[in-house]
Amino acid sequence: MNNTASPCNISMPRAVETFQMVISIPVLILGLLFNTAALFLLCCKLREWTETKIYMTNLAVADFILLFSLPFKMATYHHIFAKQFCMLLVSVYYVNMYVSILTITAISVDRYIAIKHPFRARTLRSPLKAAAVCLMIWLIIGSFSVMVYTDSTHKDSKLQHKCFQSNAPTGFSFKLVLLIEMVGFCMPLVILTFCSTQAIYSLSKDISSDCRDEKRRGIHVIATNLVVFFICFAPIHVAMFLQHLFKTIDPSNCSLQQQMANFMHVSSCITNTNCCLDAVCYYFVAKEIFLSSSVRTSPQRDN
Repeated sequence: MNNTASPCNISMPRAVETFQMVISIPVLILGLLFNTAALFLLCCKLREWTETKIYMTNLAVADFILLFSLPFKMATYHHIFAKQFCMLLVSVYYVNMYVSILTITAISVDRYIAIKHPFRARTLRSPLKAAAVCLMIWLIIGSFSVMVYTDSTHKDSKLQHKCFQSNAPTGFSFKLVLLIEMVGFCMPLVILTFCSTQAIYSLSKDISSDCRDEKRRGIHVIATNLVVFFICFAPIHVAMFLQHLFKTIDPSNCSLQQQMANFMHVSSCITNTNCCLDAVCYYFVAKEIFLSSSVRTSPQRDN
Protein backbone atom coordinates (compact mmCIF):
# COMPACT_ATOMS: atom_id res chain seq x y z
CA MET A 1 0.00 0.00 0.00
CA ASN A 2 1.56 3.28 -1.09
CA ASN A 3 1.31 6.39 1.04
CA THR A 4 -0.65 9.22 -0.48
CA ALA A 5 -1.31 12.69 0.76
CA SER A 6 -2.66 12.59 4.29
CA PRO A 7 -6.32 13.69 4.79
CA CYS A 8 -5.11 15.60 7.85
CA ASN A 9 -3.83 19.14 7.69
CA ILE A 10 -0.47 18.68 9.40
CA SER A 11 1.29 21.85 10.54
CA MET A 12 4.36 22.68 12.56
CA PRO A 13 3.70 24.06 16.06
CA ARG A 14 5.57 27.19 17.02
CA ALA A 15 7.42 25.36 19.80
CA VAL A 16 8.72 22.70 17.38
CA GLU A 17 9.76 25.34 14.86
CA THR A 18 11.62 27.28 17.56
CA PHE A 19 13.36 24.11 18.74
CA GLN A 20 14.49 23.34 15.20
CA MET A 21 15.92 26.82 14.69
CA VAL A 22 17.68 26.77 18.06
CA ILE A 23 19.33 23.44 17.19
CA SER A 24 19.78 23.74 13.41
CA ILE A 25 21.47 27.15 13.20
CA PRO A 26 24.33 26.30 15.65
CA VAL A 27 24.67 22.85 14.06
CA LEU A 28 24.95 24.45 10.62
CA ILE A 29 27.58 27.00 11.68
CA LEU A 30 29.66 24.70 13.89
CA GLY A 31 29.28 21.76 11.52
CA LEU A 32 30.58 23.74 8.55
CA LEU A 33 33.53 25.01 10.60
CA PHE A 34 34.40 21.60 12.04
CA ASN A 35 34.03 19.69 8.78
CA THR A 36 35.95 22.30 6.78
CA ALA A 37 38.76 22.06 9.31
CA ALA A 38 38.54 18.25 9.21
CA LEU A 39 38.77 18.10 5.42
CA PHE A 40 41.70 20.54 5.45
CA LEU A 41 43.47 18.48 8.11
CA LEU A 42 42.79 15.13 6.46
CA CYS A 43 43.55 16.18 2.89
CA CYS A 44 46.31 18.77 3.33
CA LYS A 45 48.13 18.05 6.59
CA LEU A 46 48.07 14.26 6.81
CA ARG A 47 49.77 13.17 3.62
CA GLU A 48 49.59 9.38 3.89
CA TRP A 49 46.25 7.92 2.79
CA THR A 50 45.55 5.19 5.34
CA GLU A 51 42.34 3.18 5.58
CA THR A 52 41.16 5.27 8.52
CA LYS A 53 41.92 8.54 6.76
CA ILE A 54 39.91 7.47 3.69
CA TYR A 55 36.88 6.52 5.77
CA MET A 56 37.05 9.72 7.80
CA THR A 57 37.36 11.85 4.66
CA ASN A 58 34.31 10.12 3.22
CA LEU A 59 32.40 10.77 6.45
CA ALA A 60 33.40 14.44 6.47
CA VAL A 61 32.26 14.87 2.86
CA ALA A 62 28.87 13.28 3.65
CA ASP A 63 28.44 15.50 6.71
CA PHE A 64 29.46 18.55 4.70
CA ILE A 65 26.89 17.91 1.94
CA LEU A 66 24.15 17.18 4.48
CA LEU A 67 24.89 20.50 6.20
CA PHE A 68 24.45 22.35 2.91
CA SER A 69 20.92 20.95 2.67
CA LEU A 70 19.95 22.32 6.11
CA PRO A 71 19.22 25.93 5.02
CA PHE A 72 16.85 24.62 2.35
CA LYS A 73 15.32 22.22 4.88
CA MET A 74 14.62 25.11 7.25
CA ALA A 75 13.29 27.32 4.44
CA THR A 76 10.83 24.71 3.20
CA TYR A 77 8.78 25.03 6.38
CA HIS A 78 7.54 28.41 5.13
CA HIS A 79 7.93 28.14 1.35
CA ILE A 80 6.34 25.91 -1.27
CA PHE A 81 8.52 24.38 -3.97
CA ALA A 82 7.98 22.24 -7.05
CA LYS A 83 7.84 18.53 -6.32
CA GLN A 84 11.01 17.82 -8.31
CA PHE A 85 12.99 20.26 -6.17
CA CYS A 86 11.43 18.87 -3.00
CA MET A 87 12.43 15.33 -3.91
CA LEU A 88 15.94 16.48 -4.75
CA LEU A 89 16.31 18.14 -1.33
CA VAL A 90 14.92 15.10 0.48
CA SER A 91 17.18 12.78 -1.54
CA VAL A 92 20.32 14.83 -0.78
CA TYR A 93 19.48 14.90 2.91
CA TYR A 94 18.76 11.19 3.33
CA VAL A 95 21.47 9.96 0.95
CA ASN A 96 24.14 11.69 3.01
CA MET A 97 22.58 10.55 6.28
CA TYR A 98 22.75 6.90 5.19
CA VAL A 99 26.20 7.33 3.67
CA SER A 100 27.28 8.58 7.12
CA ILE A 101 25.66 5.61 8.84
CA LEU A 102 27.29 3.05 6.55
CA THR A 103 30.67 4.82 6.68
CA ILE A 104 30.62 4.82 10.49
CA THR A 105 29.78 1.11 10.32
CA ALA A 106 32.68 0.51 7.91
CA ILE A 107 35.02 2.34 10.30
CA SER A 108 33.93 0.08 13.16
CA VAL A 109 34.50 -3.06 11.05
CA ASP A 110 37.92 -1.78 9.98
CA ARG A 111 38.82 -1.03 13.60
CA TYR A 112 37.56 -4.45 14.71
CA ILE A 113 39.75 -6.21 12.13
CA ALA A 114 42.80 -4.15 13.09
CA ILE A 115 42.37 -4.83 16.82
CA LYS A 116 40.91 -8.33 16.91
CA HIS A 117 42.75 -9.86 13.93
CA PRO A 118 46.03 -7.92 13.55
CA PHE A 119 47.74 -10.59 11.44
CA ARG A 120 44.85 -11.05 9.00
CA ALA A 121 44.48 -7.28 8.83
CA ARG A 122 47.46 -7.09 6.47
CA THR A 123 45.45 -8.89 3.80
CA LEU A 124 41.94 -7.70 4.73
CA ARG A 125 42.79 -4.01 5.04
CA SER A 126 44.30 -1.63 2.49
CA PRO A 127 43.71 1.97 1.36
CA LEU A 128 42.47 0.69 -2.01
CA LYS A 129 39.91 -1.60 -0.36
CA ALA A 130 38.76 1.25 1.90
CA ALA A 131 38.28 3.50 -1.14
CA ALA A 132 36.34 0.72 -2.89
CA VAL A 133 34.06 0.33 0.14
CA CYS A 134 33.37 4.08 0.20
CA LEU A 135 32.63 4.11 -3.53
CA MET A 136 30.29 1.13 -3.15
CA ILE A 137 28.41 2.89 -0.33
CA TRP A 138 27.82 5.96 -2.50
CA LEU A 139 26.76 3.86 -5.50
CA ILE A 140 24.29 1.71 -3.54
CA ILE A 141 22.66 4.58 -1.63
CA GLY A 142 22.75 6.88 -4.66
CA SER A 143 21.21 4.29 -7.00
CA PHE A 144 18.37 3.58 -4.58
CA SER A 145 17.71 7.30 -4.20
CA VAL A 146 17.65 7.83 -7.96
CA MET A 147 15.07 5.06 -8.37
CA VAL A 148 12.81 6.56 -5.71
CA TYR A 149 13.36 10.10 -7.02
CA THR A 150 12.60 9.14 -10.64
CA ASP A 151 9.48 7.18 -9.70
CA SER A 152 8.14 9.97 -7.46
CA THR A 153 8.78 12.88 -9.81
CA HIS A 154 6.91 11.12 -12.62
CA LYS A 155 3.75 11.20 -10.50
CA ASP A 156 1.98 14.57 -10.20
CA SER A 157 5.19 16.37 -11.11
CA LYS A 158 3.36 19.69 -11.48
CA LEU A 159 2.18 19.69 -7.87
CA GLN A 160 3.88 21.88 -5.30
CA HIS A 161 4.62 20.90 -1.73
CA LYS A 162 6.20 21.95 1.50
CA CYS A 163 9.25 19.70 1.59
CA PHE A 164 9.95 17.44 4.58
CA GLN A 165 6.30 17.72 5.67
CA SER A 166 4.51 14.54 6.67
CA ASN A 167 1.34 15.38 4.74
CA ALA A 168 3.20 15.58 1.42
CA PRO A 169 2.91 12.43 -0.73
CA THR A 170 6.10 10.38 -0.68
CA GLY A 171 5.24 7.28 -2.69
CA PHE A 172 6.85 5.17 0.06
CA SER A 173 5.06 1.97 1.01
CA PHE A 174 5.30 0.70 4.57
CA LYS A 175 7.22 -2.35 3.32
CA LEU A 176 9.80 -0.08 1.71
CA VAL A 177 10.15 1.87 4.95
CA LEU A 178 10.72 -1.40 6.82
CA LEU A 179 13.41 -2.37 4.30
CA ILE A 180 15.12 1.00 4.75
CA GLU A 181 14.92 0.64 8.54
CA MET A 182 16.43 -2.85 8.50
CA VAL A 183 19.22 -2.24 5.97
CA GLY A 184 19.89 1.40 6.77
CA PHE A 185 19.82 1.31 10.57
CA CYS A 186 19.13 -2.01 12.31
CA MET A 187 21.83 -4.01 10.51
CA PRO A 188 24.48 -1.26 10.86
CA LEU A 189 23.58 -0.93 14.56
CA VAL A 190 24.03 -4.67 15.13
CA ILE A 191 27.35 -4.68 13.25
CA LEU A 192 28.56 -1.55 15.04
CA THR A 193 27.58 -2.93 18.45
CA PHE A 194 29.29 -6.28 17.81
CA CYS A 195 32.50 -4.74 16.45
CA SER A 196 32.66 -2.10 19.19
CA THR A 197 32.08 -4.52 22.07
CA GLN A 198 34.61 -6.99 20.66
CA ALA A 199 37.19 -4.23 20.18
CA ILE A 200 36.59 -2.93 23.72
CA TYR A 201 36.91 -6.46 25.12
CA SER A 202 40.20 -7.00 23.28
CA LEU A 203 41.62 -3.67 24.42
CA SER A 204 40.58 -4.25 28.04
CA LYS A 205 42.35 -7.63 28.23
CA ASP A 206 45.93 -7.79 29.51
CA ILE A 207 46.51 -4.05 29.59
CA SER A 208 50.23 -3.60 30.20
CA SER A 209 51.61 -0.59 32.04
CA ASP A 210 53.30 0.65 28.85
CA CYS A 211 50.12 1.17 26.85
CA ARG A 212 47.43 1.31 29.53
CA ASP A 213 46.56 4.96 28.91
CA GLU A 214 46.43 4.53 25.13
CA LYS A 215 44.14 1.51 25.38
CA ARG A 216 41.92 3.26 27.90
CA ARG A 217 41.58 6.23 25.54
CA GLY A 218 40.81 3.85 22.70
CA ILE A 219 38.07 2.18 24.76
CA HIS A 220 36.55 5.58 25.58
CA VAL A 221 36.57 6.65 21.92
CA ILE A 222 34.94 3.40 20.73
CA ALA A 223 32.30 3.51 23.48
CA THR A 224 31.58 7.18 22.80
CA ASN A 225 31.16 6.55 19.07
CA LEU A 226 28.68 3.75 19.77
CA VAL A 227 26.62 5.88 22.17
CA VAL A 228 26.64 8.89 19.82
CA PHE A 229 25.55 6.70 16.90
CA PHE A 230 22.59 5.36 18.86
CA ILE A 231 21.53 8.75 20.24
CA CYS A 232 21.78 10.48 16.86
CA PHE A 233 20.24 7.89 14.56
CA ALA A 234 17.83 5.82 16.68
CA PRO A 235 15.19 8.55 17.28
CA ILE A 236 14.69 9.41 13.60
CA HIS A 237 14.29 5.75 12.64
CA VAL A 238 11.83 5.12 15.47
CA ALA A 239 9.92 8.24 14.35
CA MET A 240 10.01 7.17 10.70
CA PHE A 241 8.72 3.69 11.56
CA LEU A 242 5.90 4.95 13.80
CA GLN A 243 4.89 7.70 11.40
CA HIS A 244 4.45 5.33 8.45
CA LEU A 245 2.91 2.64 10.67
CA PHE A 246 0.16 4.94 11.95
CA LYS A 247 -0.36 6.41 8.48
CA THR A 248 -1.02 2.87 7.28
CA ILE A 249 -3.26 1.56 10.07
CA ASP A 250 -5.06 4.76 11.10
CA PRO A 251 -4.67 7.48 8.45
CA SER A 252 -7.68 9.47 9.68
CA ASN A 253 -6.36 9.98 13.23
CA CYS A 254 -5.16 13.55 12.72
CA SER A 255 -4.09 14.12 16.33
CA LEU A 256 -1.79 11.11 16.19
CA GLN A 257 -0.48 12.15 12.75
CA GLN A 258 0.39 15.57 14.16
CA GLN A 259 2.24 14.06 17.13
CA MET A 260 4.22 11.78 14.84
CA ALA A 261 5.08 14.73 12.58
CA ASN A 262 6.36 16.66 15.60
CA PHE A 263 8.39 13.63 16.71
CA MET A 264 9.88 13.33 13.21
CA HIS A 265 10.90 17.00 13.12
CA VAL A 266 12.52 16.90 16.57
CA SER A 267 14.32 13.62 15.90
CA SER A 268 15.75 14.95 12.61
CA CYS A 269 17.30 17.82 14.58
CA ILE A 270 18.94 15.31 16.91
CA THR A 271 20.26 13.43 13.88
CA ASN A 272 21.79 16.61 12.44
CA THR A 273 23.93 17.09 15.56
CA ASN A 274 25.94 14.07 14.43
CA CYS A 275 27.64 16.35 11.88
CA CYS A 276 29.21 18.22 14.81
CA LEU A 277 29.80 15.23 17.08
CA ASP A 278 31.78 13.49 14.34
CA ALA A 279 34.38 16.22 14.83
CA VAL A 280 35.36 14.58 18.13
CA CYS A 281 36.09 11.41 16.19
CA TYR A 282 38.10 13.41 13.62
CA TYR A 283 40.35 14.75 16.37
CA PHE A 284 41.25 11.36 17.84
CA VAL A 285 41.64 9.74 14.42
CA ALA A 286 43.92 12.55 13.23
CA LYS A 287 45.96 12.14 16.40
CA GLU A 288 46.14 8.38 15.82
CA ILE A 289 47.30 8.83 12.22
CA PHE A 290 49.88 11.42 13.25
CA LEU A 291 51.29 9.20 16.00
CA SER A 292 51.40 6.13 13.77
CA SER A 293 53.21 8.15 11.10
CA SER A 294 55.73 9.31 13.68
CA VAL A 295 56.36 5.73 14.77
CA ARG A 296 56.91 4.59 11.19
CA THR A 297 59.42 7.35 10.53
CA SER A 298 61.33 6.65 13.75
CA PRO A 299 64.37 4.34 13.72
CA GLN A 300 62.50 1.82 15.88
CA ARG A 301 61.52 -1.38 14.20
CA ASP A 302 57.92 -2.57 14.00
CA ASN A 303 57.25 -5.84 15.76
